[in-house]
Amino acid sequence: MRALAESLDLAVAHKPDSQELCFVGGGDHRAILEQELAGEFQPGPIRDLAGAEVGRHRGLPFYTVGQRQGLGLVVRQASTEPHYVVRVDRARNTLVVGPWRTLLQRHCQVSECVFLDALPPERPRSGLVQLRAHGQPVEASWRAAGQAGATVRFAEPQAGIAPGQSLVLYDGDRVIAGGEIAPSEEPELV
Repeated sequence: MRALAESLDLAVAHKPDSQELCFVGGGDHRAILEQELAGEFQPGPIRDLAGAEVGRHRGLPFYTVGQRQGLGLVVRQASTEPHYVVRVDRARNTLVVGPWRTLLQRHCQVSECVFLDALPPERPRSGLVQLRAHGQPVEASWRAAGQAGATVRFAEPQAGIAPGQSLVLYDGDRVIAGGEIAPSEEPELV
């Protein structure tokens, strides 16, 4: 697209990519959310993997799996490791935090799948899977589960897999399937 814009001598050909919400001046989307949705976010507990309350959150929409900054955790003397958001528990209005290694997962469930070629449920399909728009593709196998679901198994554990993220399976540069990461029960510890 940039080459086309440049060939048409458009100013946007050299404009940097947007990494934030383009309609938010100054890039502070949290301030806009607080202003526009005042009173909609309910503060709640931040708990460690053992269930102990280690802080309070401002409202779940301000946090994402893998986040480390801005948690305001109460430092416990027994733990010197940095903690990250491991799970956003909407049913309990709770953030669950843990050390980096607890973000690692070997598999995930995918919903809302679109299969672009035949993918028999009885045989897994191997290829590269891309998590996140700018993430590096990683080796994985993908097995269909029902009409619009799949189970993805990663060759190496992956960190920061969050429900709602898109996941795409490639065979070379050809898209085979795509879908949305489904909520899981407890993350497995690797």
